[in-house]
Amino acid sequence: MFFFLLPIHSYILLIPVPSTPLLLFFIVFLTSFFAKHSFPIDFRSLQMAFAGLADLRLFDNVSQYINALAGEFSPDTTHLHDHNCKCSIVDRLWCDYFGMGTCISREARARRKERKRNNKRLREARNASSPRDHHNISNGGRYGHRSRSEGGNGDVRDDIKELIIETLEVIRTLVNNEQEPPQSLLKLNFIADEEKGWMLVVKALIYTIPENDPLGPAVISLFLDECPLPSKESVQTLLNSLGLSDDFVESKHLPPSWHKNMCIVLGSLAEKMAGTAAVTIFNNNIRGYLMKMISYGLTYFPPAYGKSLKEKNTHSVRMFALLALEKFAQTRENQITISKMFSDNSGSHPLLKMEEYLKNEDVVRYWNAKQEGFCAQWALDNIFILPNRPYSYETCETSQINAMLNHEDVSEYLKIGPDGLEARCDVSSFESVRCTFEVMDGVWYYEATVLTSGVMQIGLATKRSRFLNHEGYGIGDDASSVAYDGCRQLVWYNAKSQKHEHDNWQPGDVIGVLLNIPSGEVVFFLNGIPLREPNTEFLSNRQPAEGVFAAASFMSFQQCRFNFGASRFKFNPGRTFRHFNEFGRLTTAQRTIIPRRVRLEQLEKEHIPDDYCTICFAAPASTQLEPCNHDGFCSDCCNMMDHCPLCRTPIQDRIQKFNNNTKFDTVKSPSHSSISAFQRVNSQRRSIRATSAITNSSSGGDTVWMNKFSGRSNLSNIFRQSAQLRRKIPTQHRPLLLPGGILKFNMFSCNIPASCCSICPLTVIYIPLFNHFLELSHPSPVYIL
Repeated sequence: MFFFLLPIHSYILLIPVPSTPLLLFFIVFLTSFFAKHSFPIDFRSLQMAFAGLADLRLFDNVSQYINALAGEFSPDTTHLHDHNCKCSIVDRLWCDYFGMGTCISREARARRKERKRNNKRLREARNASSPRDHHNISNGGRYGHRSRSEGGNGDVRDDIKELIIETLEVIRTLVNNEQEPPQSLLKLNFIADEEKGWMLVVKALIYTIPENDPLGPAVISLFLDECPLPSKESVQTLLNSLGLSDDFVESKHLPPSWHKNMCIVLGSLAEKMAGTAAVTIFNNNIRGYLMKMISYGLTYFPPAYGKSLKEKNTHSVRMFALLALEKFAQTRENQITISKMFSDNSGSHPLLKMEEYLKNEDVVRYWNAKQEGFCAQWALDNIFILPNRPYSYETCETSQINAMLNHEDVSEYLKIGPDGLEARCDVSSFESVRCTFEVMDGVWYYEATVLTSGVMQIGLATKRSRFLNHEGYGIGDDASSVAYDGCRQLVWYNAKSQKHEHDNWQPGDVIGVLLNIPSGEVVFFLNGIPLREPNTEFLSNRQPAEGVFAAASFMSFQQCRFNFGASRFKFNPGRTFRHFNEFGRLTTAQRTIIPRRVRLEQLEKEHIPDDYCTICFAAPASTQLEPCNHDGFCSDCCNMMDHCPLCRTPIQDRIQKFNNNTKFDTVKSPSHSSISAFQRVNSQRRSIRATSAITNSSSGGDTVWMNKFSGRSNLSNIFRQSAQLRRKIPTQHRPLLLPGGILKFNMFSCNIPASCCSICPLTVIYIPLFNHFLELSHPSPVYIL
């Protein structure tokens, strides 16, 4: 039994089709009809053809829907075709959904051939003066464009590379909620829906992303994270076609950017396919390639590379190879294999040599070497434990540090150094952290040295600022925080951005943050140069009793080191100020950054009473929810929720139980605004806060296709939205999930209740003729036959 999803002007029908032949007959009937008619559609014939199915009671009023369907496939809205394209509608459907985005009309083919000839002449003209181009041609065109003779997908490869370059150019300009994802990204998502297209896109990412683009690594990670999950066979086919092995570097003379992008792809695949699939992917060839990169680095560089450029790329490639091994080690079997490989390595341990860069003063300006050393140190403390090596926190001197990044007030995937002053993000979510010291009044100043030039938001926040890393909330994305973004040259406040006059920051640049509470101003500095206009909105909306913390958010593969006054500041803000380290106070436990592995071992040994809260395990379970009568939660966790976490019933009352249930105190449900005002006291309650935030976002306001996106400060929102908006036809039966807590179909005037019971898996098959049915202007109810 199949369900055919058919949208009509007045209805949306899930039609039961008892067998595959009947379903195929229905689809072939429609497509064969369109094959007889050139574009535009013959409306009368189309209406007659639909009337032929009247015995199925499918159509109420089709005339307006046919007009909407015709507009959907007009030359102006079918983005993969030119305005003067002569393709019929069947040709359009075929090349849109099965031809990987290549128009098949004669005119388009002629234009592409002429463009290819011109590009070939330009490349031949550049070969004599560009050693890189000469190198690419000499290696069979593996880097750069391929000729038509290499395969039937030659044109598609060139188109995909152009789409990637276009995406990199426009991605940093998309900062407002009203802006749609770029058409280039939508097309890439569309192509990657098919497994063959997915392999083409991944290969193009490896070959195309330049080494000096600060957003390149994040684009690869985010794109792969939002793509449909590939099969193990497709991944193996991709890796086998690349020919990776331990002697790959010597035999294939490829630029450093290729190896860096390859390591990022391997790490993303290992993270996305953790488990038995990751074990299968991590075969001898992949192990040999990554270990060779870590142990020896790059052995080939293009002739134009100088000494400093060679050292920079060597550190960068080794670091990304280590991060790929770190992602593979998420599976226990791979972790044991990698640890054994390190121990069997001849000579000293590779990670110990990489860690030495943190202590080497000769590389103080080599920011890639510092990143490499930080990643090696973190891996040795948390993943690849050596028996005779002490943990970094045991040897790090922190007695003079009185203010640091709070390891108890941080999103879960952010890496914090042993001295509490350095942070790094290596996942595709938007990780945030606050400082341990809060200020109430006066003038304060701190500095942050950026080691990478990608997306970070460095600034100030109160306790009310939300850290919802997977939902895109970071510093500057609410009314309780303000942040400076030097990559996109923006100042963020309340999820709104304002362009500033500073140049793009570069590795080694120093960001200064001056908090002037008496004047109500926040001033940002770049290498001692202040912005012309300070931010005044943040402090004007701050409540007098709220403390202000230094805070920051990090996108993928970004790293920053903070100075709260423990060492001398590099720049003077030009006025009298105080610093956090002078007035801060830390206990021994607060200034000790214990590795996650050690912390988990301590939690396993910790005794938790049976009557404690089942959510945070930090306080007695003293609250009962009404009207469902579920209990087992503490009062703090209950105050953060507006739906019961067990049955999803809206909470009306909260009954506080005292003295072994002999006394009850009824507490009315707080409003949404008061819920958002509660302070998050530890990281265990973050999931409840996320649930409450999702419910709040769906409770009012404008609703879009899948969800209301919080803002564009986090690049992952752009990729997530493009993945949700991509046009898609499944090649096999896939479930359609309707989670009511997230989906709200405003155009249908119906809200699916937020309940576990509303998740309804169905096998749905539909054809691309009706892929934009949600865009009809009139609200319609949902009917299921």
